[in-house]
Amino acid sequence: MYDEKPVGYAKIQLNARSEFIVSNNSCKLQKLYLLQDYLSKGIGGQLQQLILKKAKESSDYIWLSVLKENTKAVAFYKRDNYKIVGEHPFSIGKENFEFWIMGRDL
Repeated sequence: MYDEKPVGYAKIQLNARSEFIVSNNSCKLQKLYLLQDYLSKGIGGQLQQLILKKAKESSDYIWLSVLKENTKAVAFYKRDNYKIVGEHPFSIGKENFEFWIMGRDL
């Protein structure tokens, strides 16, 4: 929330395994979105800290998939100690996308 207005949201999937993750007690950050006008206001960092706090209640590792070309998002996650642990392609029709798998201990 920002000035009592919803400006973003996040979604975590508990008990989410990945071929790139060794932990048997991991969760996946499926979504973290902010409205464009509210980027660079520290809101994403605050939401990320809330996500990590909640995830730690039931998991010991968190991971996510992020588009390689989204350099701002990759840098954002690296600031919170996420490391690149793998990569995977994804195709929709004739379009191909490359994703990083990033993760960190909780």
